[in-house]
Amino acid sequence: APAYGTNAVSTFTSALSTLHTQGRFVAGLAIPTITVPAASGGNYGLTYSVDGLPAALSFNAGTRQLTGTAHSSVGDSPTFTARVRDNDNNATAGDGLSTTFKFTTVANVKPTFPTAQSDISDLIQNSPADITLPAGAGGNIGRTYILNEADLPGGLSWSASTRKITGTPTAATDANGAAMTYKVRDDDSDTASSDESSMTFKIIVAADAVPAFAAGASISNRTFDVRSTLARSTCPRSRPPATGRRSTR
Repeated sequence: APAYGTNAVSTFTSALSTLHTQGRFVAGLAIPTITVPAASGGNYGLTYSVDGLPAALSFNAGTRQLTGTAHSSVGDSPTFTARVRDNDNNATAGDGLSTTFKFTTVANVKPTFPTAQSDISDLIQNSPADITLPAGAGGNIGRTYILNEADLPGGLSWSASTRKITGTPTAATDANGAAMTYKVRDDDSDTASSDESSMTFKIIVAADAVPAFAAGASISNRTFDVRSTLARSTCPRSRPPATGRRSTR
């Protein structure tokens, strides 16, 4: 009879549990592909099947993969039974193997930005910049951050993985700055704009100004006689003559 490997069933169950805790099964959306673990042994090859599937889910026996759309209600799915049989003529129950599983769906919610990004107005041309944009919260599975790098002032770049704008601005912007739209989208299969949040802000870069005296300011020329200055500073002043007698007491 065929058999699952020593860790195959436990690994499979653990994988489903992990996917559930990550909220990867979202009501009414496509499920992540589930692969039934491979079995070994038996005679003349193995055949796989899954029983109890609704119309929205399908199983490919050749790849052992379950795909489709999760049930639309939040909560546990029905219990499914994955089976494997070998291809000899022995149809007894002991010549096959089965394992049951189910998954739990969560509600489809969009991510949000708990903290807004104010306009960035302290950048200076030719001076390094390092800005971290706010993190999102909520949503399903994970979150992806989106910023159009082409909208950034020259010399700046964007990293979605760190949420950072870095670089050295090469030119000043006008007083209105560069208008930016920053988005967060979760990683479920719902790609509609209603399943993402966005905010707008501006980046203003000031010109690298050279310090200068105020218009019209000047310093008048002065002439110094070095010798007379030295004479006055090195010749001690004479003391006036003493008057009166010193006391002899």
